[in-house]
Amino acid sequence: MEMFITKCKSNYNPSAYLTVDEQLVTFRERCPFKMFIPTKPGKYGMKIWILCDAETSYYISLQPYIGRVNGLCDVGQGTRVVLELTDHLNESGRHIRVDNFFTNIYLARTFLGRKMTYTSAI
Repeated sequence: MEMFITKCKSNYNPSAYLTVDEQLVTFRERCPFKMFIPTKPGKYGMKIWILCDAETSYYISLQPYIGRVNGLCDVGQGTRVVLELTDHLNESGRHIRVDNFFTNIYLARTFLGRKMTYTSAI
């Protein structure tokens, strides 16, 4: 998976408009980090955090959600996910749209320092 993510990042020049969200890849097989999300059409599967180009829907970066790491709760998960997915974007002038799960003042200040626009879709 790491090679796929590296190729997605290196072989595409994203537009100025990006979005971060989650996707549930539906399956019912055994997996230690299978999720149950009752609000999704396919309720069981693997949850993936995705950064994609809002104009072309191209996956720029993604990260599987594997649950707790070493038995510890992931405090500030939304902030961590957005920062890790966008860390390779060193150009200013990007507009990144997120939903309310990722919205907080720390993330807004971080993107302000990077000269990127951060918008929350409520």
